[in-house]
Amino acid sequence: MNISEDTLIDYINGELPPSEVEALEKRLSSDPKLRAELEEVRATTNLIEQAFAEEKNLVPEPHLEKSKSIPATPIRLLPRGLRWTLHPLMLGGLAACMVFLSVPVLIWIYQNPGKCPSTESAGAGEHKMPEPPPVPGRVTHPSADAETIVLYDEANHVDAMVEAEAPVEFAATESPSPASVPEKAHEPDGTVGDSRSSTLAGTRINSSLKDHGVAIGRVTKEFINEQRKEVEQPEFRTDAFDSITPNPFKRVAQHPLSTFSIDVDTASYSVVREHLNRHAMPPAGAVRTEELINYFPYDYPKPDSKETPFKVIADVTEAPWQQAHHLVRVAIQGYEIPWENRPPSNLVFLIDSSGSMDGPNRLPLVKKALDHLITRLDERDRVAVVTYSGSSRVVLPSTTGNNRETIRFAVNSLQSGGSTQGSAGIMEAYRLARQGFIPDGNNRVILCTDGDFNVGVTNRSELVNLIQKEANSGVFISILGFGMGNYKDGTLEELSNKGNGNYAYIDTEREAIKVFSEQIGSTLITIAKDVKIQVEFNPTLVDAYRLIGYENRLLAPEDFNDDKKDAGEIGAGARVTALYEVIPAGTDTEAADLPSVDPLKYQKPAEPLDSTDELLTVKIRYKDPESSKSKLIEHPLHNEVVPFDKTDDNLRLAVSAAGLGILLRNESQAGSLDWPMLSDIVHGIQAKDEGGHRTDLIQLIEKASQLNQDKTDPH
Repeated sequence: MNISEDTLIDYINGELPPSEVEALEKRLSSDPKLRAELEEVRATTNLIEQAFAEEKNLVPEPHLEKSKSIPATPIRLLPRGLRWTLHPLMLGGLAACMVFLSVPVLIWIYQNPGKCPSTESAGAGEHKMPEPPPVPGRVTHPSADAETIVLYDEANHVDAMVEAEAPVEFAATESPSPASVPEKAHEPDGTVGDSRSSTLAGTRINSSLKDHGVAIGRVTKEFINEQRKEVEQPEFRTDAFDSITPNPFKRVAQHPLSTFSIDVDTASYSVVREHLNRHAMPPAGAVRTEELINYFPYDYPKPDSKETPFKVIADVTEAPWQQAHHLVRVAIQGYEIPWENRPPSNLVFLIDSSGSMDGPNRLPLVKKALDHLITRLDERDRVAVVTYSGSSRVVLPSTTGNNRETIRFAVNSLQSGGSTQGSAGIMEAYRLARQGFIPDGNNRVILCTDGDFNVGVTNRSELVNLIQKEANSGVFISILGFGMGNYKDGTLEELSNKGNGNYAYIDTEREAIKVFSEQIGSTLITIAKDVKIQVEFNPTLVDAYRLIGYENRLLAPEDFNDDKKDAGEIGAGARVTALYEVIPAGTDTEAADLPSVDPLKYQKPAEPLDSTDELLTVKIRYKDPESSKSKLIEHPLHNEVVPFDKTDDNLRLAVSAAGLGILLRNESQAGSLDWPMLSDIVHGIQAKDEGGHRTDLIQLIEKASQLNQDKTDPH
């Protein structure tokens, strides 16, 4: 049965009859193609609503109270069948209105070429901007000379500055050719990444209107330069990232065991992307290389049964940036539970609605992100909604998951404001989760916040103790970070580590789809907890090694067998990848800057075995979600080095992600790795790019390379 666009629009607007809602949602839960079509329609709907809201705000109406909401947009009022026919006409009309209202101002500028800030003084050394004739219903902006024209190039979706020797009629102006337009990065949501164009001459025009060809007015060179200086000045931000010291090489003779907790978090990758998309290098503390590596959905072989929930993958290849060194991949693939066969879920949405969550990429994005999850729930699941600002509040008691519109209404009704009483919200959310606890089910709190706790328990160690205590209740946690500017990454990462949880940063709706659609099983369904990896190296074959990333996940060797020691959780179908750079036995280690210790006086080191070709042995220890006793898996790796140009695409992708982290952190062990080499590695991958994640990585590498070039060569 085909589902029409009108039906999807009615579903989005809450106008579909209840009998049809249930049938449609059953279809959505089993049809990825239909879900993708729904998201495309929803995105278009949001775009049009945003365009009309922006157009309404262009004409101030003082008599309207601020608290009044914008009336229903035409997408709700149009009869079925006409909506999509008229959408281009409506948007085209908006564009025509913008151009029409600009004509009187532009004519005045053309008729008064000499009256500009650079030529007309107001006395006492001050320049006065001449005022153009008022246009009814329009907010006017400063006039300009004709030296520079800022246009919007429809073909390339960028703003371009074109030099002109004399005034040019607006109607006669041609868009610059693609070759003359400087390349600009596009955000994952389709908007242009450079914010300068939207601030020039103070004419901020909504990006959704730009996409329909609305041009930006003329400005002076002087004003452009002033705005550039203002834009290039560092923005005052209070983001908090923990410092990271890259792992050094360790001699196998003194440190034969490497032990760490697994990490399935991906927040660092999205944080890095957020910075690079606004043309800023991320702080070194924001770059957790293991989270860059584990962001990607590698195609690893899957376990045969649920009884052994992990498949171990291990191999060795050449290190592309250090000819004499090798790279070892150690990876595990988790057992995948089909979504339709999942256990029932008891979920509590814990949403930060404080004043710091104001802004389009904060609370509004929270609502969009959770909507992708709400769509996937059914009568097996239960959802409660708790919000916190100055205090905590239960917005929705535990409700069955098939009451989607009720859940959506509770989430969408939230408004930002007030201080951040996060601790009270955490306690209330866990209380509700314990109250509705489902034995053998998925009991989870989903915290959406920027991490800026400023009322109640605000001390980080006390917050960690609070959430660690709550984690003992058997309730897991997923932490979703939003916004940037006062973002507390270090706090959120530690809370997820200590709270039996996972941690992602949502910078776009596309990332929300990845977390709650593409990888919903690994996000919500835990198949093992306290998962630890220990690698024992053979000293006859390896002189030294270093673990790339996982700096804040390292464990002592004795922690591996200690079941009281907390470690990471892994979700259904998730995979974990770690890379070691190893120095083979007999290789010159001077370049590695290896530390040394004096020979032992009272005992001799153990004699290594000479009769094995095993390079190392991987050991994995884990607990079932409801168990307190761990199980052990062992996997030896033989010393069979595969040339790097013969390795599989999964390993090349992991090395590309690791290389991005190494270069962003400017690590001393980068060897010959540079941006061109990294670009060559990632472009050499031939596998199909489902989800576009590799393309996203390529774009980030290009942006980081350009920023690095601009930094080293400012001219």
